[in-house]
Amino acid sequence: KISQLQTLFLSFVSNAVENPQASLADTLLISNSEYDTLINKWNETKSEYDGSLCVHQLFEKQVEQTPDNIALSFSGVELTYSELNQKANQVAHYLLSKNVQPDQLVGVLLDRSIDMIVAMMGVLKSGAAYLPLDPTYPKDRIEYMLQDAQVAAVISQSCHSNYIENLSVNQLLIDNHKNTLKILPNTNPVTSVNANNLAYTIYTSGSTGKPKGVMVEHKNVASFFHAMNQVITDKKGVWLAVTSISFDISVLEIFWTLARGYEVALFSDAQRKSSKKVCTAYPKQDMEFSLFYWNVADDESEYDDDAYRLLLESAKFGDRNNFKAVWTPERHFHSFGGLYPNPAVTSAALAAITEHIHIRAGSCVTPLHHPIRVAEDWSMIDNISKGRTGIAVAAGWQPNDFVIMPQNYAKAKEVMFESLETVQKLWRGETLEFPGHDGKNVKVRTLPRPIQKQLPFWITTAGNPDTFRQAGEVGGNILTHLLGQSVEDVAKNIEIYREAYKAAGHEGDGHVTLLLHTLVGDDDEKVKELARAPMKKYLTSAMFLVKAAAWHFPTFKEVSENTGQTLDDFFENISEEDLDGILEFAFLRYYETSGLFGTPERCLAMVDRLKEIGVNEIGCLIDYGLDTDNVLNHLPQLNELRKLGIQQEGDTNTEEDLSIADIIETRNVTHLQCTPSMANMLVADSDCADKLKSLKHMMVGGEAFPLNLAKELTAKIQDTVTNMYGPTETTIWSSTQTINANDEKIYIGKPIDNTKVYVLDKFKKPVPINTPGELYISGDGVVRGYHKRDDLNAEKFINNPFDNDPQSRMYGTGDLVQYNEQGIIECLGRIDHQIKIRGYRIELGEIESLLLNHQSIADAVVILREDTPNDKRLVAYITPATGQKIDSVSVKKKLAKDLPEFMVPSVFVELKSLPLTPNGKIDRNALPAPEQKKQSNSRASFVKPENALQEKIVTTWQGVLNLEKIGLDDNFFDIGGHSLLVVEVLTKLREIIDKPVKMIDMFRFPTIRQFSEYLSAEQGENKKLTESEDRAKARKDARKNTMNRRRARQK
Repeated sequence: KISQLQTLFLSFVSNAVENPQASLADTLLISNSEYDTLINKWNETKSEYDGSLCVHQLFEKQVEQTPDNIALSFSGVELTYSELNQKANQVAHYLLSKNVQPDQLVGVLLDRSIDMIVAMMGVLKSGAAYLPLDPTYPKDRIEYMLQDAQVAAVISQSCHSNYIENLSVNQLLIDNHKNTLKILPNTNPVTSVNANNLAYTIYTSGSTGKPKGVMVEHKNVASFFHAMNQVITDKKGVWLAVTSISFDISVLEIFWTLARGYEVALFSDAQRKSSKKVCTAYPKQDMEFSLFYWNVADDESEYDDDAYRLLLESAKFGDRNNFKAVWTPERHFHSFGGLYPNPAVTSAALAAITEHIHIRAGSCVTPLHHPIRVAEDWSMIDNISKGRTGIAVAAGWQPNDFVIMPQNYAKAKEVMFESLETVQKLWRGETLEFPGHDGKNVKVRTLPRPIQKQLPFWITTAGNPDTFRQAGEVGGNILTHLLGQSVEDVAKNIEIYREAYKAAGHEGDGHVTLLLHTLVGDDDEKVKELARAPMKKYLTSAMFLVKAAAWHFPTFKEVSENTGQTLDDFFENISEEDLDGILEFAFLRYYETSGLFGTPERCLAMVDRLKEIGVNEIGCLIDYGLDTDNVLNHLPQLNELRKLGIQQEGDTNTEEDLSIADIIETRNVTHLQCTPSMANMLVADSDCADKLKSLKHMMVGGEAFPLNLAKELTAKIQDTVTNMYGPTETTIWSSTQTINANDEKIYIGKPIDNTKVYVLDKFKKPVPINTPGELYISGDGVVRGYHKRDDLNAEKFINNPFDNDPQSRMYGTGDLVQYNEQGIIECLGRIDHQIKIRGYRIELGEIESLLLNHQSIADAVVILREDTPNDKRLVAYITPATGQKIDSVSVKKKLAKDLPEFMVPSVFVELKSLPLTPNGKIDRNALPAPEQKKQSNSRASFVKPENALQEKIVTTWQGVLNLEKIGLDDNFFDIGGHSLLVVEVLTKLREIIDKPVKMIDMFRFPTIRQFSEYLSAEQGENKKLTESEDRAKARKDARKNTMNRRRARQK
């Protein structure tokens, strides 16, 4: 050290003597020789490549070479290079028909699937750039990115259409437009795009509270691909793609591999889904399917003796095919429910001709009936059906219905709840008194006595959050619909319902039934044509739905903007032509977003979305004016959807549910890239750790790479482990370092081809070897800049003073690094408040900004802590505003609506005031370590374990989470758990539970009650599982054999 100081001092004196007029800031501490080494010698990375090619053109060159090789595999489906190219071309031609242009952005909002890759490649082939959008992100964040990016179009799917319903741009719902795409050309389109145009824009966390878009050009990516060819030298391989497309390392996983001739084995959303997505929704379970009737008829309708054939025949079909229930409505003095005067009448008939299916009222308008009659009618049906009844109660829908009981109209909702309470008491056998004709009370007890001890009941609501809350409070189920509500609206209301349900102390989670207009067939376009006329007639009788759609109708928008005309004014003077136009517009809108229409495969996307938000049952409304034979002929396709929509008992080893270990084995994976956080999870899982041995090359990057993890990986992987480093602003990775088993330090290595790096002081001067400084990166990977952020571009992308090229720029990373004597860079941390967690770069200021907007918080600061090795956590320190109390649970929920799961602090520490430095700044180093919580702060009512299995799970959670008190209904992810701790929990559980459990099981069943019930049910089905597991193994072996044969042919 003394000799080094001597050298620095002599260099400084020499430079000062040589340039006596220079300021101290401009006087270097290094010699000319060392300067040359740092600036020139260690940056000799120039390498020739064709920089004129775009990303998709590199892929097209590979298609020409290996058209029949497997390009992409996902959930048992494979596409060759030729097939992928043709599908992407059709998407490109569709976008070109919408006049997208180079440098315009097209949003890609899709679940991980083959369609996602096709869409991304199709956008590039159209000449536009793609904007990756992860559906697991909060809606507000996605909407902000779409608006800020000024997208020209969006490619999505029907289950995510609520994100884009208010966006006035071209929209391609790829699952709805299969037939449209099929007829488009599948040849490579010719466009004017060149390497200077944008390839993609990725949004990263921003310190102002809003994410910022990083604009990356084709030439940046082409340079990066060339550099990776030198780092990853294997000519062939299978790459397991595990990263969200909103994270830029997905570009290497997907596009470099496809330009190189690899197979991309795409990992599904089910495995890579964040804990937030799973635990703010509800564990996926079997979706129940029921049949719903709501006949559209009026006084002028003609009836024959065939009028009830649809009701009777479809009910028998549902009974034979394991549908859950049949629902029949109340007669309205309107065109709804014209054939069904009273659900008790129709239900009695259905009970007599069925054996298994449940019989329900959908709905019974209780303010129109005396509770004695309701109780006795349904008690009789309960007897006929041998205990298969249930009723949904409603306050009323059509004012004219109250001709029966006009005195109840004004207070219908109040009467509904009072009547329900009375019906329940009578059902239970209580004797109640009612006023008689002479004013004296008469005692009444229900006869016949029902089979079921409790009457299953639903509260019907059109979307009023208050009704959802009341239903939860009284312990009822929910019956609602998507007309007038979006999926997002229903999701929020379900959350309100379930919070109220649990707060009231009711067992379980309740039950949500969602009514959907339904027609499932073999051809999407034929289904649309069959549904068009009856749906438009249906909408004509419900003008409130048409008016809701009219807000988005171009003609109304134009009239409203030009004249200020209101919606009611518009409809008063509407022409027949405009009305038909609006009806068509409304039909298409509801067809795309609010029903089960099309092929079973298309409808499955909606089913999966509804599972995620907590819907338990879909009431398939099949009776809305369609021809009876058409409905009956399409019931088999609906049954096919029902089968697809449930998880087959025992068949848990489907391709989509395979773990990383399974995919590595079945696809013969050779390459994997992931963050250190994910790598930690893989080595902690014994199955995964064993399979890692077969990898040829594992790349780890995106955050600090712990030395002990590096040693574990090099011990398991026989070939190469590489540490990858680079910010999004310089195109994915900018330096790499091969890890050796005997390394005692982890370095980020040397710059890749055509990249230059500089370690500079605050005056932008190079610092000596072994001296910390900020890392600046220059070269062909430096991107265009931030979208619409000229101020930030001027600050972060500056002219490169070390390059003779006046166009050369360099990017200040904010990372604190130093060179060693061999020219290898070591990363020491950050010089600002930007951090990385689980591979995601986060501006802590964005989180702090949102916290400071909360009414109960006066001051806030967020830091990354690692109080336990390998357990990095975001910790928020907050102080209360005057007169306010901070509810950390509600604060966390508010953040979860605005931020991705990985940006929501897992711990909140309330302080009276934040510690300050002498100059008045927040002293982050003085912030106290969070106190170890002795019990969870969950709002769930505390319930003790009820059996030995639950006690084992509780004990395991307590040890991992360091909590003394955990209840059965506490959510693992709400009380401090995260994906890394899931691995620790499962490792311990496997030692004490004689059953294989997967990580995905913890995400699906995040409470001890749910998890233990799942384990118990699985154990009870072991005998049934054996045959299913054998079948699954046979399928798995068959897939493997098929792949081996295909690979043999390719060789």
